This record gives sequence, C-alpha cells and structure tokens, in this order.
Amino acid sequence: MYKSAIAVFLCLLGFTSLAETVPQEGRKLNYRIIGFSFPEREQVDSYKVQIALGNYTSDKAFEEHIVVTAAASNHHIIAEVPAFGKQYTWRVTYWWSPSKWQKGGLYHFSTLMAPEVNPDSVRMRITLSSEKYKGHYVFVDCNKVLYDMDGKPVWFFPSIENKPATSLPLRDLKSTPYGTITSIVNGRVYELGYNGAILWQGPDNNTISLDTMSPDHGYHHEFTRLANGHYMVM
Repeated sequence: MYKSAIAVFLCLLGFTSLAETVPQEGRKLNYRIIGFSFPEREQVDSYKVQIALGNYTSDKAFEEHIVVTAAASNHHIIAEVPAFGKQYTWRVTYWWSPSKWQKGGLYHFSTLMAPEVNPDSVRMRITLSSEKYKGHYVFVDCNKVLYDMDGKPVWFFPSIENKPATSLPLRDLKSTPYGTITSIVNGRVYELGYNGAILWQGPDNNTISLDTMSPDHGYHHEFTRLANGHYMVM
C-alpha cells in the first residue's frame, strides 16, 4: 500500500470539515499516522503542528516535551506520533510572512494499546529490505495490523460487534480503491473507515449462504470492493 493511500484514508477520516479541529479533544485513536485539521486563516503563509508526548495544559510544559513538528501551506497536516498506548498534546501555530505568528490552543488525544501492536507481545521483522517498497505499507491478517516497511505498526483493527479484535477471527484485511478498509470478521463482511467506523456491512450470511448443512457456513476467505463500487465475496 502506498503512502498516498494513507492520505486518502485520512481525507475520509477528518479532512472534510473546514471549521472542525481534528483529532477532536480527548479522542482515542487506533492509529499513529494522524490527519490533523484545523480552521483556515486568511492570508496565512504556513501552518505548523507541534505534538508533545504527554498531557499538558500549560505552554511551558508543552514546549518542553515536543516530539513531532510538521508544517504545511494548508490547514490539513499528516503527522506520525511515536508510539501506541500514549497520551499526546498538540497545537497549531499560524505564520504570516515575514515574522508574524499566532499560537492556537492546546488539544489532547491518546493512542490505544492492543496486544497486536505491543512490541512485548508481537513484533514484525523485515528480513530483506527493498528501496522499491520503502514507502509502502502492508496489512497482516493474522495480527489485524497495518505495518510500515520498517516493521513498525501504524494502525490496528479496532473492536467491532462490541468485542475486541483479538477475540474475532478475521480474514482478507485490505484497502479499497475508495480509501476504505474491508475484511471478513467473525463470518460477516464489513467496510470500515480508517478510524474504525463501520461504513457498510453485508447482509446476514445465514440468509445468503446455500450451505445449510454446515454449522460454519457463511462468508469466507475473500471479500473485495471493486473499482466500479460493487462488492464481491466468496
């Protein structure tokens, strides 16, 4: 998966509102590559997002713990935070040439922790690196995780059906041409947004399958959303 696909995911996640600040205050995220969005200002030359590791309410404490800085000419910025299971504070600074600037308020979010992305439980080892695929990402079905080419987890499958992903059998986790994510979960088919929101789910498999003799009949192995918008499932 190309990095541009991550950008598409993030556009669907939070880049649709011109006035909304994203991530929203107090959000708990199942991903480390984050789309930041904030109100646009007139005649601004650049925007700078700063992210601190920890939860802070004062500028001084915040500025002492900044771990990520990202800048852009528009009010949408993609940035990667270092770890899951952490709290973060962030703000945007607006810059006008040559030396005028204004700080925004402090906002807070956290990244969730799950066994699938805990390095004490599971690790991905890249045994042969390739420059050709350096900017790619890969889904791993059995671990329900999206990895970068350094073997670091950047996204994990969230809880669904009020059950943690760890307890759910899952097959064929992949992206679609529409910047969404599809998978077969617990014998049901789902299309998700990058933030884990369910966008579509297939009809009950018991009403579709013709295999009434098997106790585990239903969808299995492959579920694909095609470029023409149709769904194909085995």
